[in-house]
Amino acid sequence: MTILLVDNNRKFRTFIKKMLLASISDLENIYECDDGKDAVSMYGKIKPDWVLMDIELPNIDGLEASRRIKKEFPDAKIAIVSQYNDTQYREAAKLIGINEYIQKDNLNETIKLIKRAKLN
Repeated sequence: MTILLVDNNRKFRTFIKKMLLASISDLENIYECDDGKDAVSMYGKIKPDWVLMDIELPNIDGLEASRRIKKEFPDAKIAIVSQYNDTQYREAAKLIGINEYIQKDNLNETIKLIKRAKLN
C-alpha cells in the first residue's frame, strides 16, 4: 500500500509517518509533500492507494487540491486530516467526494482507515 501524506507541518508529517509505520508493518511507501500544488502533481506520478490531506496548505489549499485530484482521478481515495471540525469544511469535503474526514486530535482513526483499506 502506498500513501501520499500532505501537510505543511514537517513535524506532523514525521509524527504521522512514524505512527503509521509502527502500526502497519507492510506499508510499501509513504510519500510526503507540503503544499497542495505539489500534491496534485505527485498524485499523478505515484497514484497512491490513499492520500492523507490537510486543509491548510500553501499555494493550493487541501480542498482545492483534492477537487483537482478527484476531477482527474475519480477513484482516488482521499482522507482529509485536519484540525478543523467545522461543518463548512465537512460539507465542502463531501461535495468534492472525499472518502473520510478525520480530525488531527483523533489520529487513531487514520490508522484504522488504512488497516480497513488493506483488508479490502
